Amino acid sequence: MPTYSGEILKGYNYLYDVLLLFLSKIGIPPIISYFKLMPIFWFAIFTYLLIVLAKKLNKNNIFVWFFLFFIYMAGSFSFFFTLVKDKTIWGSSGILAQLVQHMLLNHQFSLSLIPLVYILIKMREKNITFKWLTAAGIAVAINMGLKFYGGIVSYILVISYLLFVINKHSLRKSIVQILIISLFFIASVFIFYNPTAALKSRPVFIFSPFSFIHPISEDPGLLNMQKLTYLRYVVQDTRQYWKLFLIELFNLALFLFFYFGVRFFGLIFGTIKTFTKKSTPFDRSVILTVIASILFTTLFIQTGEWTNIVQFLYYGIFLSTVYLAELTYFIIKKKKVIGYLIVGLLMLFSVPSTIDVFALYAKFPGSAYLPKGEYEALQVLKKLPDGIVYSPLYNQSEFHRQQIKQLKEKGGPLPLYAWEDTSYVTAFSGKQHYLADLWMERIIGIDYKKRLEKVIGDDCSFLKEIDYIYYNNDYQISRRLFDCENKLEFVYGNLTSRIYRVIK
Repeated sequence: MPTYSGEILKGYNYLYDVLLLFLSKIGIPPIISYFKLMPIFWFAIFTYLLIVLAKKLNKNNIFVWFFLFFIYMAGSFSFFFTLVKDKTIWGSSGILAQLVQHMLLNHQFSLSLIPLVYILIKMREKNITFKWLTAAGIAVAINMGLKFYGGIVSYILVISYLLFVINKHSLRKSIVQILIISLFFIASVFIFYNPTAALKSRPVFIFSPFSFIHPISEDPGLLNMQKLTYLRYVVQDTRQYWKLFLIELFNLALFLFFYFGVRFFGLIFGTIKTFTKKSTPFDRSVILTVIASILFTTLFIQTGEWTNIVQFLYYGIFLSTVYLAELTYFIIKKKKVIGYLIVGLLMLFSVPSTIDVFALYAKFPGSAYLPKGEYEALQVLKKLPDGIVYSPLYNQSEFHRQQIKQLKEKGGPLPLYAWEDTSYVTAFSGKQHYLADLWMERIIGIDYKKRLEKVIGDDCSFLKEIDYIYYNNDYQISRRLFDCENKLEFVYGNLTSRIYRVIK
């Protein structure tokens, strides 16, 4: 494993990594593929499929325009918090989950939306043939390889659709259809996640109802509804379960309102539609899948990094855009002044947090950078014989020190080493790291506590497990490591960085 030497990577969606490896073998460097080639490829294919889907839902160009607008521009209502507290929208995108931001940062997620949209397009076809089942099954399998959460959501979407179009006169045929999709799903689970090994470790998800929901009303930076929180604890302790249910339902409504933003109204519109005669198997399966994504987020937390369960919610937010576009088109086709006003407000309230996202990533310089001296040192490290490298772990006080430094210098990016979720040493040197990016280790389920204790305590024994030490001169290793039995031999240094070889 790149960021934890000696560990076999398991329980991880590695299909995208295989694709980048293939591109590197034909001469395209990963840094070019990741930052230039794949974003362009994704945007072109994704937008094309969105237009195809929109036209299958409604051929009117106004509907297509609304659909694309809300996909790319609609954000959460997080800007309400910064607007009330600081009288600004800047900084609002970092408070709650933002679909647009996640599409920009998480390639696996954004790529998984392509098979998901393809499935939605297939669901608009009238006949379910073997070709249809094969295509849908492959799409589910690809999503399982790209993103575990996307694979689950895609499977629920296809299976629910097949259940809603079940042929009562040919029940056997319908069961076979479900089995075919299930075989693709199960095969992809075994190919990408090695479930037999996973069963021997801790469960991926832990049942913990409303744990992810409560911060919306508890957090001082959000609604901070202290009386409601106190009341919830009281009725919970006194076992007034009916009142507790109502409080939790209210919490969930608040959560969905702020996280979904204007899509919340699309979710309501779509849910109501499923109970009308205009409802189709497509509508029922999409809304059921959105509800499933909400239930996953509401009822469970994820082992390791508990908040990562929000990954399910992103897909629900995305799917609900279908009904937000339908709602706006339904209102505007009435051609009434009040309707135009409502649509205008929906569009207006959809963009503030997204504008903050664009401002955050469009500014120059960005939020992080790799100093030239570090790049040069890492290129030297890359040319050294294969071995395991160690560099100092993320330290919150160092992060804040760098923040203060940048504020004094009137803004600017922070060096990569100061960020928590980074494994840049491995990325630029090609060397396995002894211990890095603890956030990712927690998600994958790596038990890194013993190694962490060693490096924090400057235990000399860990030097026997590594070959190189690399660090930025502003964030050096402890001087005590130079007094260990395994001596450190200077290999390379400049004004920014240093490399040592461990003598064994």
